[in-house]
Amino acid sequence: MWRLLLLLIIATPALAADAPDPVELAQTLGLEGTEEAVLLVVADADLDRLVVGVRKVGLAPAAEGGFLRLVRGLVPGVVTIEVVRGDVVWRGELPALAGQVTLFDAEAALASPQAKTQVGAAAAEFDLFDFYDALDARRDPADQLVLCAETLAGLPEGPDRGLVSQACAKIEADAAVSEIEDQALQEATIVDLDRPAGRDEPDTSLRGDVVFRADGQARKNSAGTAVRVPIGAASAVLSGVFVGTTFGNEVSAQREYLEYRAAERTGDDRLMTEHLFRTQRFDRSRDASIGLAAGFFASAVANFVWQGVAQKEFVDARDARAAKRALLIPVPTPDGVVLTLSWRGR
Repeated sequence: MWRLLLLLIIATPALAADAPDPVELAQTLGLEGTEEAVLLVVADADLDRLVVGVRKVGLAPAAEGGFLRLVRGLVPGVVTIEVVRGDVVWRGELPALAGQVTLFDAEAALASPQAKTQVGAAAAEFDLFDFYDALDARRDPADQLVLCAETLAGLPEGPDRGLVSQACAKIEADAAVSEIEDQALQEATIVDLDRPAGRDEPDTSLRGDVVFRADGQARKNSAGTAVRVPIGAASAVLSGVFVGTTFGNEVSAQREYLEYRAAERTGDDRLMTEHLFRTQRFDRSRDASIGLAAGFFASAVANFVWQGVAQKEFVDARDARAAKRALLIPVPTPDGVVLTLSWRGR
């Protein structure tokens, strides 16, 4: 019987004044003597979003603009409610009593002074994981930064904005590092054409561009060392920092989850909502820290491996040029014998 009544309530348009009597509805649903609390939400028109406690209530379009929704299975106590229509949002609390139906007039709440106009109507529906997917779909860093700017322009202050800012800052830093590395690679491949007077033209087979700088001076280390080593060291330090941040966020998430379970045992919906929100926030921060730590670790390994390969190439080229330029110098002696001395130049 009550299932049929519930379907009729959901499917039938109703104004707040035409809502069924809560006492009669509780009797019809058989709530008397039970520990179940029920919330009856009414409004004059459709809503864009309805959250009761930690539950997002599904909203189907109502005929002729009327809206009525029955939310069952609530724990007795104070329940938090969020209702959104357009760019207006109302958040508050309502007592939910065991064995009774509590009437909530969403229309009156949205028209009350406590209702607020949120910055960007789409902010309430922002999904962080959808943003990450859209970011991964764009391979060009310039396109990714455009998406970052568009997202941050309509996103209010909060945990999601912080995580979006972190992801965008990493993309910007990676783009800057890539530009520096490309410039260093171009400098490393410039062939030195300005040799000191009296010196033969460099043997291209011996990679003179690896051994000498553009001004003709011999290098002490491979080209790009001054860029790769600091970037690798900084990346290693930042990777360690974000590893520590990951463990800190995990510990905090575990602590908040235990608090959530404790509030669940006592039936305190407000504390359950707060601790669950904090647990999810720390979980998102932990995941972001893991990604940043892995990224910086990969950058450190890549720079140090690149430095090792470039340094070995530099040493081999320098030794090969030294061997090629070994000179035999004739030295006459007083008794007419000519000796030859070997000299190796760098």
